[in-house]
Amino acid sequence: MTLQEAIRILSQNDKSTIQVAKVVKVTGNICTVDFEDGRPLLDQVRLKAVIDDDENAFLIIPKEGSYVLINPLAGNNANQIISAYSVVERLELKIETTLFKIDKEGFLLSRQNDSLQNVLSDLIDAINSITVPTGTGPSGTPINSPSFNNIKLRLQKILKNA
Repeated sequence: MTLQEAIRILSQNDKSTIQVAKVVKVTGNICTVDFEDGRPLLDQVRLKAVIDDDENAFLIIPKEGSYVLINPLAGNNANQIISAYSVVERLELKIETTLFKIDKEGFLLSRQNDSLQNVLSDLIDAINSITVPTGTGPSGTPINSPSFNNIKLRLQKILKNA
């Protein structure tokens, strides 16, 4: 039994408004889906409720080739929106100048064109260059610099740069 058949049985309505579709293409805030039943592809399926130029949004981007549930937005069949995802490609949250993205490469947290990875990297570089005045002149490089550099590399595997 397919997911769509199960939904139809649960709703006891052969004309269920919730439909299963395969994601063919994702472009910005919309995607194209295929019902895989002979109907034409459906363009303009929304990833967010309102399609506008406002970039402040929380988006769940489905992976192309994955399956999603779509349903009419506010009961209007002309406007379809994704309501559930089988596989997610990435998440994006933007609020004014703050951006948070998650994908298979890691996390990006940035604000006003500066990222958390940059700030932490700069912090470790500053720690590695610490010198302390002594009675015989400035101290040398911290003896645990390799540990700090290792932490920096580990952070770069988790955090992405803007």
